[in-house]
Amino acid sequence: MMKKLVYISILSLLLLSSCRSKRMITVSLPQPVMQADSTQLGDTIGLPARLSPMFTFDQSDLRNVRRQPAKGEVKKQQIKKTAPVQKVIVQRGTRITSKTTHVGSAYKGVSRIKTYDFTHRDVPAAFEGFRIAFVSDLHYKSLLKEEGLKDLVRLLIDQKADVLLIGGDFHEGCQYVPPVMAALAQVKTPLGTYAVLGNNDYEACYDDIVREMRHYGMHLLEHKVDTLRRGGERIL
Repeated sequence: MMKKLVYISILSLLLLSSCRSKRMITVSLPQPVMQADSTQLGDTIGLPARLSPMFTFDQSDLRNVRRQPAKGEVKKQQIKKTAPVQKVIVQRGTRITSKTTHVGSAYKGVSRIKTYDFTHRDVPAAFEGFRIAFVSDLHYKSLLKEEGLKDLVRLLIDQKADVLLIGGDFHEGCQYVPPVMAALAQVKTPLGTYAVLGNNDYEACYDDIVREMRHYGMHLLEHKVDTLRRGGERIL
């Protein structure tokens, strides 16, 4: 009987010791703390290896990272629900700023103009201060009317751009191709006018557009590249 009691006592002590040990292990584990600089080590996770040296995720949301308070340091705080942050991929060494100017009072056919200031280490030094004018989706005469086209041309001329780029969808009817091309041809730039075509232009009046562009010396880019040259340097 005495031996049984001794065995039971020893077994109970071992069990108690085991429970205390587990409790100690649970309590002694350090609370994880997020280090803001550690996220930079994997900032290109998810990108192909060949693109990792060129791109990085926008980490501007790191300013929202907060250290987790230690136990007993503060009382429960109300948790704010925030929308998930969408990662934006930007090219390393790129800086782009923009501003919007409302010009409706001066150019009645155009409501606003958006200006971008673009800086990148790969831009040749000769292109410092180079100005590009870009316009797209005129849809003449459905979206843009005759008076609006005149104002648009005047606005583009006033920008004193080095090159004019056009993004397609010129018209909403074959009869409008000659007048819209004649109007755009009034915008003279040192390096000319380059354009691609939109779905409207391929669906109707394709031959008319190509003929008019050639007539005015505009460069149509279809399955090819062209070269902008300045000061002995170039951009494709």
